[in-house]
Amino acid sequence: MLDKADSRRRLDAELREAELDVQGRYHLDTSQYAALSLADIGAGIHAAGFTVVSSLPSSTGRMLVLAHPETTTLSVSDGPFVPRVGLSSSELNWARERHRVWAKKFNRQIGLAFFHAVFGLIILVSALRSFGPADGSRYFATLGVGITLLLLFVLAVFKAVGARRKRWQEIGHLVER
Repeated sequence: MLDKADSRRRLDAELREAELDVQGRYHLDTSQYAALSLADIGAGIHAAGFTVVSSLPSSTGRMLVLAHPETTTLSVSDGPFVPRVGLSSSELNWARERHRVWAKKFNRQIGLAFFHAVFGLIILVSALRSFGPADGSRYFATLGVGITLLLLFVLAVFKAVGARRKRWQEIGHLVER
């Protein structure tokens, strides 16, 4: 029982001193508190005013990603985020929030661009290799679909670039390039 009480004191101390990283998260290594159940750790997290954002398996146990309930958190898929030094916590949280919004728009367009490029090239190449102009409407329809997908690829790339530009216009004064 002494080990459990000691682990709980150490957990409480760590959470009291926890500082969020620039992505708005704190990583808690639960293997440091093996004497505690996950329910005990969860109670300590809740009592300290944190919520569990995600859980990452590690070689020694589980890493919990924590955040304050009102804090916007970023993930790897949101791209790099390097805020300027000296931002207040509200400015930093707003910058993270807007960064995440623009990252979603950018990622969506990049995904569409990839889809359009792959299938556009496959269809275009198959049309050029399998059919000839003598095949009539089948050739021109397949060629038209391939070209349309490649045009949609170009449009998605322009929209992705536009999302990056708008991001810099909105939060460029708060983040490093």
